[in-house]
Amino acid sequence: KSSKRRVVVALEGDSAFGFSGMELETAARYKLPIVIVVFNNNGIYGADRRPKYLATSAAKGAEAGGFGSDPTPTALLSGIRYDLTMESLGGRGFFADNVKSLEKSLIEALKHTTNGKGPTLINLVIDPIAGIESGNVHAFNKAVSKS
Repeated sequence: KSSKRRVVVALEGDSAFGFSGMELETAARYKLPIVIVVFNNNGIYGADRRPKYLATSAAKGAEAGGFGSDPTPTALLSGIRYDLTMESLGGRGFFADNVKSLEKSLIEALKHTTNGKGPTLINLVIDPIAGIESGNVHAFNKAVSKS
C-alpha cells in the first residue's frame, strides 16, 4: 500500500463547469483530494457569434421588454471568479491569467491537496476565442433561409 496521497486533477472548460460546479460543495465538505482547473474563456463560444440580424433583433426585443442589453445566450459573464466560488465553499481557490501564475498556482494547489487540506480550484483565464472549435456546434446545423 502506497503512503503517497493520490490526487485527481480535473481539466474542464467554464461551460462544462457550469453544469456541475456546485459539486465543489461536496468536494469541500469531504475534503476530497481534487485539483480542478477551469479554462475560463467566458463561455462555450467565447463571444457573440450570432449573425448581425439575430443579435440586432434580440437586442430590440430585450429593450422592448424592459430589459437592459441582450446577453449572448452562449457567452458567460466576463470576469467570473470561479476561484472565489471554491473559497466560499471551504476549499482553496487560485487565479491565473498567464503561464507564470498558472505554474505557481498549480504547485500551491497540489501542495495544499496532497497535504490533505481539501480540494482546490484554479480559475485559468484564457483568450476568449481559444477553444471555440469544441463549442462550434452550430456549424453542424443546416443553414436556414431568411425569407
